[in-house]
Amino acid sequence: MAGLAHCALRQVGLYSSPESVIEGIRHRHNQGLSLLSSETRDGANGDNALWYAARKHFGSWYAALAKAGVVDQTPKDKQPDDRPMPNERLPSNEQRVLQVNLRKLVNYPDAASVVTAIQRRRDEGMGLKRRELTVGAHTDPALLRAVIREFESWPAALQAAGIDPARKRPRAFVYENEKAVAERVRELHTQGSPLNATSVRKTENTLYKSARRLFGSWEKCLTLAGLSCDEIPGKKQPRFAGKEEILEAICGRKKAGLPLNAQALRSREKANCDPGLFYTARKIFGSWPKAVQAAGLACETAPEYKRSSRGFLWAYPSPADVIAAIRESTCRVEDWPDDLKEAARHHFGTTSNALVAVQ
Repeated sequence: MAGLAHCALRQVGLYSSPESVIEGIRHRHNQGLSLLSSETRDGANGDNALWYAARKHFGSWYAALAKAGVVDQTPKDKQPDDRPMPNERLPSNEQRVLQVNLRKLVNYPDAASVVTAIQRRRDEGMGLKRRELTVGAHTDPALLRAVIREFESWPAALQAAGIDPARKRPRAFVYENEKAVAERVRELHTQGSPLNATSVRKTENTLYKSARRLFGSWEKCLTLAGLSCDEIPGKKQPRFAGKEEILEAICGRKKAGLPLNAQALRSREKANCDPGLFYTARKIFGSWPKAVQAAGLACETAPEYKRSSRGFLWAYPSPADVIAAIRESTCRVEDWPDDLKEAARHHFGTTSNALVAVQ
């Protein structure tokens, strides 16, 4: 291979100028010969002198094809093999990245293609900051390299595309007064669009922020716009309409024999948890113990409510609770929850003593 490369380098004089290289490429194209990089270099009908001269004058084989105007004739079902020079072979992964970057270079062969690409990014709403060409969802490093090659700087390329470099992104529309916000809300309601806060933030984030800024909250905006918060499309109806339903739910848990301690209700890992009831009761009554007392239950039935600086005492305040939890557990001591281990050590000294107490 080294001898072949040396021979080819001696024959590069046959293509001593870029014009002669372009003529050689067009001649191969007219003869119907393959223009793949690998077949031109090593194939039976290849011309390795032309391949080396193309890389010398144009930087890469595919850049030379672009200058010759025959790059679109390259077969689409074959992966180009634009390998580095002999004795400079890169690892396969880096070589693949190099091939992709070389193929992208031919997309912007001149300044006009660069200007067209920038204007297309503007029309499609893509970012026009230089950093957004290399980082983000719409990267195009080949475009950045072409900009530097043709215009030497990104602001100069923006000016050539008719874009003010100081204002790369159009200013977002802002609702200036309450009337404009209310009219837009009524328009969405007429169209049947969901008007719950989550949906509006996804589709009309500017409207949502303006409503919060002008009215204080999204609910107040709906009320002042003449809409009922309970009838807007997409809004979930509250599970508990008032205090009576919350108290009924607490009493229902008591009759069903379900635990009423805060840890059992708010922990989603528990089998009979009900975080909705817990947080709604705390919002309405101020705290969960007050809601239990309002339901006519004494705090002694739920000693877990006595706050402690040790979190495990909320779930296992007494040795009996630890013993009951161990009997219900089907896993080994190593797999116990951390709260259960700490409670066992607190009440019995060690987990082994707790197992002895269970027996």
